Amino acid sequence: MGANQCKSNIAHVLFIVLTLLSSNLAYNRDAYALTIDSGSSYTNTSSVILQLNKPSGTYQVDISNESGAVTSVSSPAASIPWTLSPGDGQKTVTVKYYYTYYYSCQVACGTYCCGGYDTWGNCNGYCTQYCTSTCSSNSSATESSTITVDARSINTGATPVATATNPVTNKIYVVNQGSNSVTAVDGATNASVTIAVGTAPRAIAVNPSTNRVYVANYGNSTVTVIDGATNSTSSIAVSGNPYAIAVNPVTNRIYVANQDSSTLTVINGATNGVITTIGGFSGVIAIAVNPVTNRIYVANQGSYVTMIDGITGAPVVVSVPGNPVAIAVNPVTNKIYVASQGSNTVT
Repeated sequence: MGANQCKSNIAHVLFIVLTLLSSNLAYNRDAYALTIDSGSSYTNTSSVILQLNKPSGTYQVDISNESGAVTSVSSPAASIPWTLSPGDGQKTVTVKYYYTYYYSCQVACGTYCCGGYDTWGNCNGYCTQYCTSTCSSNSSATESSTITVDARSINTGATPVATATNPVTNKIYVVNQGSNSVTAVDGATNASVTIAVGTAPRAIAVNPSTNRVYVANYGNSTVTVIDGATNSTSSIAVSGNPYAIAVNPVTNRIYVANQDSSTLTVINGATNGVITTIGGFSGVIAIAVNPVTNRIYVANQGSYVTMIDGITGAPVVVSVPGNPVAIAVNPVTNKIYVASQGSNTVT
């Protein structure tokens, strides 16, 4: 084999190595990724699972929260348990991947004089004696991936039983029956305040037009009115242990279903005065309002729903299967849905 042929073989080998190197770099640069709890954006616990989409050849990862303390994991699995930093709000997790992404090879050839020597001692031709290839791995490549998750864990009072929201102010209100209070939560910051209400509060409704919140207090037969801007309160007396409450934001009327007296109290939201108390129900347990048609729907434990005209107060009774316990209205389609516990149906 001549010298030119040996050089040709070396160039050919090096060309192949460089081509593979370029291909692996392009692949690994896009390989890494990180998700928390299978792609969740929110969590209510600090204990999560990190899902790693690792570059090929990853042999170690360094994981850290926003505090900067690093935990190194050798031979990492695709899923790793992790603990977020304490407290509410946004939590950031960063993972650095260490991986081998190519092999570097060198080829060296030895030669000897196979063509004899001339008079002056110069070789007339060289032949290849041996060629060796030495490869070593490059393990210093790293990539980092960062993800942010919103941790929301908000403490309420004792025995939370009902919630309501004001979409205009982005406030959430939680009724705490066991501590006679309402927790008001700022939806933007998760900051919360506790507001004292009546005894054994059971239900809540919000008028977003007036920014007023109404709480039915079953234990002392009152309705607490909360000013959504200041969190100040006032109280309205009703009869017979209020169990459910609803608001018509168009007419600014509040409807309170009093379970033990089987009555419906109508309140003027502008004055907080009781307009009237309507009887003729049977263990009222749920209530809903259609603000478009100005009709009120009351679910009675006696297996019927009473529909009331918001202007005249005239009732219409509709029979439903046994023991209705919840009711909802779609004001767009004017459809009313009644969940009956005794018959396992929705009417």
